[in-house]
Amino acid sequence: MSIHQRYAVFGVVIFSALVGCSTPMGSGYLSDYKHLEKSQYLERYFADEVAIASRDYGKIVLGSVSTEAIRDQKGITEADCGKWLYNVLIEDSTASEPVVVSSGISGPPAQLRVAITEMTPGSAGARIVAGELGAGHAWVQIEGTVIDSQTNATLVSFVDRRRSSGAIGLKDVGGDSGPSLVRAMIEDIGKDIRRELSVSFKNKQSKFALPN
Repeated sequence: MSIHQRYAVFGVVIFSALVGCSTPMGSGYLSDYKHLEKSQYLERYFADEVAIASRDYGKIVLGSVSTEAIRDQKGITEADCGKWLYNVLIEDSTASEPVVVSSGISGPPAQLRVAITEMTPGSAGARIVAGELGAGHAWVQIEGTVIDSQTNATLVSFVDRRRSSGAIGLKDVGGDSGPSLVRAMIEDIGKDIRRELSVSFKNKQSKFALPN
């Protein structure tokens, strides 16, 4: 490796270390990020407990999955990402309605709207050379809201941003693992969204079962 290449790698490592924190960044998808706090499953989350407890919501249905903020990358497409998130969010892929969580009672539905606002598979070469220092990591950020389907009032809002080093580059030895890292993070966040909503919408009237 030439001296110029070494300086280039060093620069990438330093920059990645400085910006490598997985703290979610405001994309503009949500109207307010300041009231979001660390929660059990997601990085930043807010639930209007009073509003949720005031009604017997029978289920949460998936309203939309937006991928407008991301672009196709090497080995991975915007459509792939949307499909992966959609499939992991719905409770039963064979059902006629895209239910995220349900209580089994006949209360009104709430609606989940989500967006993938950041997606990059990173760099396999950078992960192999200096993945332990933050270089080349894959990134995903997902944001969303749950609204009352009848009043459009916001019940829940959240954002979660995650990164993966691919076992510090070891997963890249046999080829670029970036697309698989992105898929794994999208599916993990989707599962945690369902878990978080199941907890928030549990009350004396509604008993949402935690998804597997």
